[in-house]
Amino acid sequence: MRKLKLFSLFLCLFIGIGQMWGVTIKGAAYQGKGGSSGSGGNATATVDGVTITSSKAYYASDSEIREYQNGTLTISSSSTITKIVITCTIDKYAKFSTTTGTLSAKGKSPQTWTGSTTSVTFTADAQSRWSSIEVTLSGGPTKPTV
Repeated sequence: MRKLKLFSLFLCLFIGIGQMWGVTIKGAAYQGKGGSSGSGGNATATVDGVTITSSKAYYASDSEIREYQNGTLTISSSSTITKIVITCTIDKYAKFSTTTGTLSAKGKSPQTWTGSTTSVTFTADAQSRWSSIEVTLSGGPTKPTV
């Protein structure tokens, strides 16, 4: 009986704490959105409950989204975001900064953010080019990375 209670307690803790999953957003989600080359425009894409909104986006290809200088990139979800990995096309285009959480140094791809919130806004300090953004979430059902 004691073993059954301990097992039940362990199972409850495992299910309650270990619920994390990831969502990967590729450039194709922005296809047909944003502004023109050189200036960009507003664009929003939602994949599996994670929304990315850009203020100066330009869809260059499925593997490259440009966020022009002083543009913002906001990533939000109804679940808690604990980690974001922004993979840029090359190191020199990893130019994002934020005042929320902790972000790895600019000029080195991927840029990795860690924290605990439902919304993070990044600013492109210079033209930034990303190919994918992986968002790790907690507080919901276990779901594999798409």
